Amino acid sequence: MDPSLVDLTRRLAAGDPTARAELATQPGEMARALDEMVTVLERRTALLSEAEQYFDALAQQSLIGVYVAGHDRILYANETVARISGYSVEEITGRLILLEIVHPEDRPTVARNFERRFRGETFRASFRLIRRDGSIVLVETDGRRVVRRGEPVIIGTVHAVDTLRRGRTEARRQRQALFRSERMAALGELLGGLAHELDGSLSGTVAQARAIEQMAGPGPVAEQAQRVAEQARRAGDIVRRFTAMTSDHPGERAPVSLNDVLRDVVDLFDYTLKRGRVNLMLELAGKLPTVWGDARRLHELAAHLIANALQAMRGRPAPRRLTVQTLPLPETKHVAFEISDTGPGLSADARAHLFEPFYTTKPSGVGTGLGLYVCLEIAREHRGSVALLERPGPGATFRVELPERGPNLG
Repeated sequence: MDPSLVDLTRRLAAGDPTARAELATQPGEMARALDEMVTVLERRTALLSEAEQYFDALAQQSLIGVYVAGHDRILYANETVARISGYSVEEITGRLILLEIVHPEDRPTVARNFERRFRGETFRASFRLIRRDGSIVLVETDGRRVVRRGEPVIIGTVHAVDTLRRGRTEARRQRQALFRSERMAALGELLGGLAHELDGSLSGTVAQARAIEQMAGPGPVAEQAQRVAEQARRAGDIVRRFTAMTSDHPGERAPVSLNDVLRDVVDLFDYTLKRGRVNLMLELAGKLPTVWGDARRLHELAAHLIANALQAMRGRPAPRRLTVQTLPLPETKHVAFEISDTGPGLSADARAHLFEPFYTTKPSGVGTGLGLYVCLEIAREHRGSVALLERPGPGATFRVELPERGPNLG
């Protein structure tokens, strides 16, 4: 072989950037064949690099841990593996001996499983992993042998079994909550029609009672008719408020008095308060600025918070107290109302997930886990907020803040 061609080949192998250009100018069949071979190798190297980039991009987006392991070390790990193990990707790849992070009792089994995988077997197995902080997590792995850069390696997946189970449990709970919410929606339509019928009947009762009062003249009969008319009128008002809350109509914005909203909503819960022997403290601020909003939606917001408070106090020892308060916030030009109960309060875990849809602290089959999420959405619709206040003592206090607008109203 031409000595100059041999030297050029050595320079190519050493990565000399000028050798490739010189090879293209060399005469002879051997030089052309070598040039074609180098061209093919460059193309394949580029394709390999591109494939590795695609693999890395897909693996890093995976919610499942993805790893590539040699006989004793992890050669590649995505961020999910890092989260499961508690180590950084840099600590895992190339430095961490695999069996070092396996529970001592499980190491013989894991070692045998790796040898089986290197022989070409594919199967799923679980073992205990010791995280960086010393805690232990049960993981499930799968993998198969492939050839990477000329060497056999195991490419596989890993996930925390407890996390997977929690995810399945959460999905099942969300489906159940959706089914309950659909049943509630159907019930709402049924009750809406019933309320419409009741409203007509109660209006007729009021008219007849007034007629009896006029016909009877002064005396016990007229007084009784007057009481009947007043009770029927009050029942009709409650039915109309209920109909307004459950009907699905476009929102209508106007100046709204929070005091009026809360009086109406509390009135709806009058029977529930008496039956549960809950003392009501209604503390409404005088000359309270109005807010610009949809009265029906604000009724719904307040009703959710009051219903939650009453649910929290159910079965609790007396005294049980519901406090409904309004207050101006002139420093921020907002108006607020607070709903407080004397229930057991909320745990740290519940506080962290309060406004997530489908999250609930109520017993199974009670509630949908959407109440506080709906409250937050309604508050945001009105450019406001809803939050759980940190206060000493038992119970919970929720505050809703809304931007003020319009003249003061009592």
